[in-house]
Amino acid sequence: MTGGTFAACWLGQVGWRLGILASLFVLLAVMACSAAAPTAPPTVAPSATPALPTPTATVAAPLPTATATPVPTPTLPPPTATALPTPTATAAPSPTAAAQDGLAAASEKVFGLVEELVAELGHREGGTEEEFRAAERLKARLDRMGYVAEIRPFTNRYFDWANWPENVSVTVESPPFGRLPISGLPLTAAPQGGSGTGPLLLVGARDPGDLPPGELEGKVILMQPESLAVNNPESLRSLKDKVNKAAAAGAVGVGIIPDVLIGIDNYQPLVEADAAILALVFLPEVAQGAVGLLPEGEIIVTVTIVAEELESWNVVAELEGDGDDVVIVGGHYDVAPETFAGANDNTSGIAVVLSLAEALAGERLPFTVRFIAFGAEELGLYGSRNYVGSLSGPELGRIRAMLNFDVVGSGARLSVDGQPELAELALELAAGLGVEAAPGALPPGASGDHEPFVRAGKPVLLFYGPDVSRIHTADDRLEFVQPELLGGAFLVAEAVLLSGELGR
Repeated sequence: MTGGTFAACWLGQVGWRLGILASLFVLLAVMACSAAAPTAPPTVAPSATPALPTPTATVAAPLPTATATPVPTPTLPPPTATALPTPTATAAPSPTAAAQDGLAAASEKVFGLVEELVAELGHREGGTEEEFRAAERLKARLDRMGYVAEIRPFTNRYFDWANWPENVSVTVESPPFGRLPISGLPLTAAPQGGSGTGPLLLVGARDPGDLPPGELEGKVILMQPESLAVNNPESLRSLKDKVNKAAAAGAVGVGIIPDVLIGIDNYQPLVEADAAILALVFLPEVAQGAVGLLPEGEIIVTVTIVAEELESWNVVAELEGDGDDVVIVGGHYDVAPETFAGANDNTSGIAVVLSLAEALAGERLPFTVRFIAFGAEELGLYGSRNYVGSLSGPELGRIRAMLNFDVVGSGARLSVDGQPELAELALELAAGLGVEAAPGALPPGASGDHEPFVRAGKPVLLFYGPDVSRIHTADDRLEFVQPELLGGAFLVAEAVLLSGELGR
């Protein structure tokens, strides 16, 4: 699960120069994007180098752990549809006893797999050799279940937020003020740099889509919403829509100065604007009061943002079914740098995905099930964003639903979130299985690999544990993972997939 923390931007100027700087600060938004050349790899997530083997579906290099040391007895048994208790079992003397026994068995099984994966996969930050080795081992496990798994490499532009604002350089040139350096908070997950020229237009709190045709053409616009919660995905989606409308109307750049800025300490740019212009958010304490000092003539804004090429990998296996629909079952396998093996975030989720893959192997469902271990989620949902972005229109149209498993292992009960009909189905099945589950809602600023599917208009179902207090810390350890949540997530997800509801 992703989240972020950022330092506030300090700008020391005095008198009128502070006012001008602030205003220019706003103008920063002007930036029109043109791809910035990649720079040296980030220190946290170094770019892939030629030293890394080229990942393909036929990678045959020896696996350091998976092949050198046989997996002990607790390994998942040979793939069968009954490897774990199914929701339709009726052999037990009573439904209550059957539910209790089934949950206990599933919980023990999936927790045992989490123990194995913590030791086998180890630390694996996105974009590193360790992440690639983990991908190899996940592929090997899926292959042993009878699948033909693929390791699919992808490349993304990576912006290291730990270095902000030093890696964002903005200058504004306009008589009589000359050239001044300033900075801003990019509203994009993969920033680029560029320059643009145009007169400034203040639109205030108005929606750019409501302005007369032609009014924004060639302009650098300044928006002033009353408040902006940058730690809230819904607020960012709304802002993204306005930026897209401004770009469609011909604007060359957007600056945003909210009266109140909320969530700066937990900002993550998860909602990337579709338009090919870059938008900047400015800190109110720096920019307020400067609007009246902004120049009326044309201005030139140059933006340089340091972003690097990052290589990472998704692991994909497919259970072919009848019909044309596809259901995605996924979770991310990379971990945050602050943890060792991320027992809860997200070894727990990957263990549930693998358990489902094993239990369903050999089944023939009314749709194809595609199991995906996503890479580089902690860096900005790169794996899932790349996967969805790589699909053609017809391929995207085949996706019936996406089930995501993230931080499943800690909390009072299993949380289920997503499309109302799917969530209602999952909760109804959970009650019959003796699984304690409840509707959930992600905390502000949090998101996961279901998000790109939501943006693509696809129904999603998210399984997670509501206690996320230890993720992204050194305390994300095996001792805090609760087996009954893992078993519950497995049983409910299996029941959803076997219910026949997804194929309708």
